[in-house]
Amino acid sequence: MSRTEIIEEIWGNDQIFEEDAKLDVYISTLRKKLGKTIIETIKGFGYQIAS
Repeated sequence: MSRTEIIEEIWGNDQIFEEDAKLDVYISTLRKKLGKTIIETIKGFGYQIAS
């Protein structure tokens, strides 16, 4: 899922640039709780859940 799609789903269309840094914090928090290998970064696109 792209970063833009995640931000739009959580915060809405009008706040993409404002919420970009918040997304980094939330992804980091999720990785700490779920383990670093669960959420994979797809460079230049976004994230995916590891299979």
